[in-house]
Amino acid sequence: MEEGETGRSLVKPVRDREDLLRAARSVAEHFSAERVIIVGSQAILLTWPDAPVVMKITPEIDIYPENNRDWEARNPGFEASEEISVLFGEMSQFHQRFGFYLDGVDENTARMPPDWMDHAETMEIDVYGRRLCCTNRLIAGRPLSPDRLIPRPL
Repeated sequence: MEEGETGRSLVKPVRDREDLLRAARSVAEHFSAERVIIVGSQAILLTWPDAPVVMKITPEIDIYPENNRDWEARNPGFEASEEISVLFGEMSQFHQRFGFYLDGVDENTARMPPDWMDHAETMEIDVYGRRLCCTNRLIAGRPLSPDRLIPRPL
C-alpha cells in the first residue's frame, strides 16, 4: 500500500486548483447551475493556486450552487446543502474516488455584506461545453495579497 492510501482510496491532504475545478463541475452538473460559490479557506485556489501548502491542507471544499433555492423549490423536502453532502460528502463515492470531499453549505454560511458579489473574484470554466462561473466568497470586497495571508504558528 502506498503512502496516503487507505485500502480503498487515495487520501490527498492538500487541495489544488484541479480539485476546486472538479468540485465546481460536479456541483454545477448535478444542480444544472450556471454559477457555484466556493466558501471557506479553499476559495483561495480560485485566485491563488500556488498559495503556500500549509494554506491548502484540508480534506474538503465548501461549496454551493447559486441556484440552490430554485433547486429546493423544485425538490420539496430536500436541501441543496444536504444533497451535496450525501452525493459528494465525507465517505461518499466521490470522496473515495478523488481523495477529498465536498461540504454542502449555503448563502448563510459566511456573513457577507449585501454587495459582496460586486467585489467577488470569479473564474469561468468549461463544464461539458457550457460556461460555469465560480465565485470566491473568501475575499469578496477585500484585497488579497500573499502578505496578508502569511500563516501564523499555532
